[in-house]
Amino acid sequence: MPRRPASSFASNADESPASSVETLWIVRRDGRSAHVEMCRNGESWEVRLFSDRHWFAAHRVRSRELALAFTDMIYDGLVAEGWVPESKAIHAPWVVQEIV
Repeated sequence: MPRRPASSFASNADESPASSVETLWIVRRDGRSAHVEMCRNGESWEVRLFSDRHWFAAHRVRSRELALAFTDMIYDGLVAEGWVPESKAIHAPWVVQEIV
């Protein structure tokens, strides 16, 4: 199991077997991949970033909406840098709103 980075605010004590992990998106470039997972830890949400299946960063936010917004910004930045989307399961709420 990958080691949690020193900059992470999460602790193993917060993880419970009942917490579900969602893979939100995967991007690829030059034979490499990056993906993000999100899970609920108590009253907050943890966003986990992976590069070639290695966990390299984690960020905790207060709500699911903030977690989705954070992951969308990372996704958009990677795609702008030439990473190719393989899948994207969830979009932040304002991305799918229609203008009337």
